[in-house]
Amino acid sequence: MKFTKMQAFGNDYVYIDAIHQKLNNLPELARFVSDRHFAIGSDGMVLICPSDKGDFRMRMFNPDGSEGEMCGNALRSVGKYVYDHRLTDQTDLVIETLGGMQHLNLTVKDGLVSNIRADIGEPRLDTKVIPVNTDLPQFVDQPVKVLDRTFHITAVSWGNPHCAMFVDSVADLDVEKYGKEHVTAMVVPNAVDILKDLLPKNAKPYDEEVYLRSIADAMPQGTWFDSGSVLRDHEDIQLYYRTDHHWTTEAAYYVYAAWAKEKGLSPLALSDYTKETVTEDFYGTIDAKVGGKNKSDAIHVYKTKKKAKYQVTYVAKNETADDIYQYDYLNTRDKYSIYFGGNQSLVEVKTNSKSKRKLLVVQDSYAHCFIPFTLHDFSEVDFVDLRYYNESLKEYMEKGDYTDVLFLYNAAGFAEDSSLIKLGN
Repeated sequence: MKFTKMQAFGNDYVYIDAIHQKLNNLPELARFVSDRHFAIGSDGMVLICPSDKGDFRMRMFNPDGSEGEMCGNALRSVGKYVYDHRLTDQTDLVIETLGGMQHLNLTVKDGLVSNIRADIGEPRLDTKVIPVNTDLPQFVDQPVKVLDRTFHITAVSWGNPHCAMFVDSVADLDVEKYGKEHVTAMVVPNAVDILKDLLPKNAKPYDEEVYLRSIADAMPQGTWFDSGSVLRDHEDIQLYYRTDHHWTTEAAYYVYAAWAKEKGLSPLALSDYTKETVTEDFYGTIDAKVGGKNKSDAIHVYKTKKKAKYQVTYVAKNETADDIYQYDYLNTRDKYSIYFGGNQSLVEVKTNSKSKRKLLVVQDSYAHCFIPFTLHDFSEVDFVDLRYYNESLKEYMEKGDYTDVLFLYNAAGFAEDSSLIKLGN
């Protein structure tokens, strides 16, 4: 595939000539090329296609694979692309988009486009058209709290939906902090998906990647985190236990570090932790089901070298502790419960981190070895297991005033967990 990377006013896209090359699986391709961690990196993908209605047709795909109506910055870049690449010699162009027919006027200097004027219509304020999740007919200069600040936001669509606001100084606004999406859905693939190359040749496992992609496609834009890509980058380490369905602590660390960086945090390096092997005699859920003479697993925990203080509250039990590990479980078969005593309805952990951010994790047991790594970057981390929590999650979230929310599940658990219906309560 041949492509050109272009930006206009900081809006960068991957541009592809779809006149002279055929492409398949466009949503998947858009997600891949847009990934700033593992691919080209962009605000999306733009295809330049033939048109029966105009001079060219522009198709714009968002980073999540969804197709957008129009983008003014992308539209002008298309104009420069088609002229500079000699796909046209016209300076007045009509470009077909999902948002209608758009008109461009090109200024050419020394055979190259130096300026472009685009007529993209009038901005739209109708909240149903944008769309905006509100009962107001227009969302103009409305107060919206983001983390620790309240901004006055106007929702407007000018081809693409935007939230616009006036600030005294762009340089003084921490865009990285306030502009990021702070709700994340993370469904972790099972070992059979990540390590499928190690299966016997005749084995045909269920295509979990397709299943996970269907979940990602259903999520609001910007909320999905692809943990599978991170895990595949670390196949040189043991990512899953041999005798248990859980991922290892090391696997959880690498996924956490990638997610934290995406959220504007500065996670500790693995070298900033002391590795402790708490047992080499762990037999987990797989061993319990199939039995046999399996080699035992080792469980490792990582303790920060920095002075860390915790106040752990097990809400249902009305118990508190100052340690996130419960070593007594190492004397039982259920050794994985060393992390917070295993499955709990609600656990609240206060830390001595100087961070002003507060995290809620809605989770299954895959989060148990993940959460310890979060405690350096958040002043409080609370986690809820909907299988055991019977109160209103919505009310709990509202009173908790969280800056970040993470939904973390194992793929199999997510597919089978009927308690997820409680998310609507």
